[in-house]
Amino acid sequence: MNKIITTTLLIAGLNSVHASELAGFEEHSIEIQKMLDANTKSMNSKGAGASYSTVGFTNDCDFRLGATKIQDALDFAEGNGIDEVRVAEGTYDETVDIDDFSVILQGGYTDCAAAETDTVNATSIATIINATVAGEPVIFISGNTQRNSITIANFTLTGAEPLGFSLGGGLSVSGADASVTLNQMSIRNNENFSGGGILVFGGDTDIAAFNLSVENNNAIAGGGIFCSGTDNSVLVNGAIDNFWGIKQNVSTGDGGGVYVGDGCRFTSYVGSNDTGAFGFDERGILQNTATNHGGGIFATGGGIVNLIGTQFCFFGCFGYDSEPVSVRFNTADSDGDDAGEGGGIYATGANTTVNVTNGYITHNSAYQGGGVTVADTANYSTNSTLQRSSIFGGPITDVVCWSPGSCNQLVRNRGDFRGGAVFAKTGGTAQINRTQFTANRANFGTAVYSLNADSNIEIEGALMYGNGDNGTGGYDDNNVIRVGTDARIELAWSTVADNNILDSDEIVDSGGGTIRLLSSIIHESNPVPVMATSTPASQLFDCMLLHEDASLEGNGFAINVDDPSFVDRANGDYHIDFNASPAMDYCDSLNAPAFTDSDNDQRGWDWSGINNIQGPYDVGYDEQNDLIFANGFEEIL
Repeated sequence: MNKIITTTLLIAGLNSVHASELAGFEEHSIEIQKMLDANTKSMNSKGAGASYSTVGFTNDCDFRLGATKIQDALDFAEGNGIDEVRVAEGTYDETVDIDDFSVILQGGYTDCAAAETDTVNATSIATIINATVAGEPVIFISGNTQRNSITIANFTLTGAEPLGFSLGGGLSVSGADASVTLNQMSIRNNENFSGGGILVFGGDTDIAAFNLSVENNNAIAGGGIFCSGTDNSVLVNGAIDNFWGIKQNVSTGDGGGVYVGDGCRFTSYVGSNDTGAFGFDERGILQNTATNHGGGIFATGGGIVNLIGTQFCFFGCFGYDSEPVSVRFNTADSDGDDAGEGGGIYATGANTTVNVTNGYITHNSAYQGGGVTVADTANYSTNSTLQRSSIFGGPITDVVCWSPGSCNQLVRNRGDFRGGAVFAKTGGTAQINRTQFTANRANFGTAVYSLNADSNIEIEGALMYGNGDNGTGGYDDNNVIRVGTDARIELAWSTVADNNILDSDEIVDSGGGTIRLLSSIIHESNPVPVMATSTPASQLFDCMLLHEDASLEGNGFAINVDDPSFVDRANGDYHIDFNASPAMDYCDSLNAPAFTDSDNDQRGWDWSGINNIQGPYDVGYDEQNDLIFANGFEEIL
């Protein structure tokens, strides 16, 4: 009877865990784990007394006649205290309602004889429900007179068609008070006004999905998934050997893959480092399109998005360390009217938050903000997680991520006009830490662009190389970093090198805005100026190692022109050479870093044989560290 999506244990003393001490994704994951364990406890408590009905096409099935066999079985279950409806493989042309009761709807049985012995093909999605009524979802869940627990497993939901402003295509949960578990589910080829694949609207609903495919669905808002409401949440998890994701969904408005609004929480642990657009690995948020904003994800109205590329365990485990969470090959502005932004992610509005940890945001495109656009006081935060600590106060352990030394990447994104990787406007803010920017392109700001008043991008520990392509292929490739009027960018403890920007342009353009370049290396192989000559509102340079300084205007301290002596810049290794680099023991603690470097080396290691220039901190994104004594591990390059 245990159909739960992950191995779980009964939890004792959960109230001792204080949510305020946890990251947002941890809090959401713990809540979902509690839900799963409560469902397991409830099912196990029924033991041998649990009851079921079977549905299929053979004479040994309890429900085998008529055009509404599954609905008939569910109605009987509701009226007679049946716990579970077991459905044999095959195609069922009907729509299904689950109204205000708890039930397990289990597919994946070869026939009703297998259903009688509860012999499920764990990977099957051959139990297919094909919608027959336009304007109705394949499965509709409702009811709020009690908290209901609903598990749906091993089904394909398909064929929903729109009618007027109908909501939800494959699965619609509207106004319900429900815990919904989805296991081994394919939701594909559905269309509706909002939430082509899955819709969660109103009520108090938590969806936990394991091995979920949401593919080729269409809607005006949220082609794949639409979630709205402060009491609603969706969490997507999957096995490391399951290759499904949220793929090739279409929005004719916002949110090709996922639309998160009005305080809903969306958390995903699923992704892949596959660089191919049409490979077998479909994990993550892949190849979705929106004519307007947010090809992959659109977040608004205080919606919260957590994308987590590392494992988190709380009695049960979510995610894995060996692959990133990914947003790949998504497109905003798919109609080409130059109005769509945020190819991978678009976040807008007060209290809207997007958090990405150990992410791979790649090959996304839009008119502006090829990878990410953050607007209207929304916040985007991204970082590498290199260590894991127990929420119970246990030992700290190292995370060996999918790409040691570059666990968090924004690469190969395209913004037709501004912001190849990240674009901030109208008060949007971004905190970007320990992140690699490579091969991004745009007319202006190939890596990052902060456009106007109150827009702010703060970067620490970044490596930016290979952005732009010298103005070829329809992109001007002006600047790696660009700040507009009254906007702000701070770059600290970072390395910018070997980008493909024409000599007639500049690496940083700070016209009319505020730029702070702190404790960083900017060293290009060609004689491109570091800074534009236009007059900024304010600029500060402190503890910098550059390839030229004649273009700098404003306040500057400890600025040197020298070769940083990278380990192997020809092959993309921008660690500083211990035996030759002048970047060691270079900066003081005036602008002390908040994080270790991308290899998890502690900052500010003071080498006894090297004279400090300003202090013990190495300039740039890399810190040379006596790792044997510092943490007992050798550096992984």
